[in-house]
Amino acid sequence: MKQKQYNAILIKIHMSRAIEKIRNYLKKNNFYYYAINEANLSKLLLEEYDEIAQFNNPRNIFFEKTWKDVKTFHCNNKITIIELGSNYLKFFEGRVMYDQKISISKKQTIEYFDNKISNFELFLAELKKQLDTFTKEEEREKIVNGIFICGFPLKQIRKENGLYEAVINNVSKGFTGDQFIDKNIGEELEKFLHSNGYPNIQFSVTNDSTVCSLASKTIEVQQKMHFELVINIFIGSRANISVGYDTQHGEQKGFYLVNTEFGHFKSIPPSKFDTILIENPYNPQQFILEKMISGYWHSRLFKVMLTEMVKSHVLPFESIDNFDFDIMESEEIEKTLASNILEPQFKILFEFIWNEILTRAANICAILIANIMIETHKALGEPVLNVGIVAVGGVIEKAMNFKKPFVEKVENELTKQKYNNKLKYHFLNPKHVIPSGAIVFDLLTRKNVELPEKKPRMKRKSIYRRTAKIKVKV
Repeated sequence: MKQKQYNAILIKIHMSRAIEKIRNYLKKNNFYYYAINEANLSKLLLEEYDEIAQFNNPRNIFFEKTWKDVKTFHCNNKITIIELGSNYLKFFEGRVMYDQKISISKKQTIEYFDNKISNFELFLAELKKQLDTFTKEEEREKIVNGIFICGFPLKQIRKENGLYEAVINNVSKGFTGDQFIDKNIGEELEKFLHSNGYPNIQFSVTNDSTVCSLASKTIEVQQKMHFELVINIFIGSRANISVGYDTQHGEQKGFYLVNTEFGHFKSIPPSKFDTILIENPYNPQQFILEKMISGYWHSRLFKVMLTEMVKSHVLPFESIDNFDFDIMESEEIEKTLASNILEPQFKILFEFIWNEILTRAANICAILIANIMIETHKALGEPVLNVGIVAVGGVIEKAMNFKKPFVEKVENELTKQKYNNKLKYHFLNPKHVIPSGAIVFDLLTRKNVELPEKKPRMKRKSIYRRTAKIKVKV
């Protein structure tokens, strides 16, 4: 055997032992609870979901229209949509075009940094400034329909005109936005904008996961499909799941939308590393599950795990000495792991640890989604339940090792519980998911919408018919 081949075998053996050492260390510190105690994990997650899904939970919305009865969008109002994301403001102008097509005619994105969130008055002034750049001055008095969307936990309040007010219960990701909390967001926006050039705008306010699940209606209408259950799973810098289905509430039948805010779930026993993050000075003892599964916290969890492994002599100090992960977010970590910057043996170990973080997150999410589908199937009593799943967010769409194990685990969980033939689920990718879902939200809530007039198609004479008899001489 050549020396080079022999060295390669030795390195492979050494790496296998090193990975096994890391795996045992993670197991010892409860990192693999999700895999070792899967049945109990399902039970714990479902118990929290069932508690959240009650009608008296102010985060949830009961629409007076059923999902089944909404076969067209039947409204041609122009709608201005504002989305407050993790570090950006987005503006959209949208409308329904002839019953079945939603059009997003204009959009604009502005980077928006955390420190601006801390002062509500500054936020309103900044929002108005950016809205001015998005709209034409002569059109501002005509803007009536507005939707404001954010990712924070909300208390939803239905107003007499059908629109929804919202009060923010909490902010996440280390935002110091205490001035946001306990304010009627829509009322504050309207009051400020009415006195600053937008005298007629009216806002509904809701959560981003809520509108993401509603965006599945665009797929239904345009592709002639039907879902009895719609779900959004949003795993990006934050984490959320919303679940919608037709049901009876008292004497009223309607569409019920559950906003789980499952990043707040806290029944899963945390690992040693999770406990360190849970005690993080930004939101201590809050967003417990989110700190295990969302993209913002993945990079911080990675840092904690590497540091603890070095302290426990599971990894050598030199493995992290030249790795500047203190300032790295998840995307930068993945770029580093995909490059040749790291020494080969450390790259292998870091990739293993990173993949274990993402695999755990994917499995926890999949177990909850699968069991929500099973429980809803039991509750609705349908022989076969058609499910539309809108899976979005940077982790789902871009992370190295999330989507594949997530999709596989959903199927495995349904097969294990013998429900794979009772549930037909489709992963959906609606175009312009946030603004499209916002328009559906507006149509489900705003009163006195009118059916648009269909313009007759102009019959065009074919140019080929007119020129068919022309002879060309060569």
